[in-house]
Amino acid sequence: MDDTWVDSRGDYLSAYHASEVYRLLGKKGLASEESPEVGEAIIKSDIGYHNRKAGHSINPYDWERFMGFADYHSKNN
Repeated sequence: MDDTWVDSRGDYLSAYHASEVYRLLGKKGLASEESPEVGEAIIKSDIGYHNRKAGHSINPYDWERFMGFADYHSKNN
């Protein structure tokens, strides 16, 4: 990862630990405490996550993941 300011592991763990609350509410949380590989997105969940190899910016890859997450939820809710 080229962004030394980001804590991707901490970001993922905060989402993972929030999953307990999501499950209590009947929603789908993150199943594993292990972070996905860089470039692998979690979209088909009520908590989404993605991490990419790049600097501290928003690029087309980020928007594609965000739109995929939004599409999944607009079709499944």
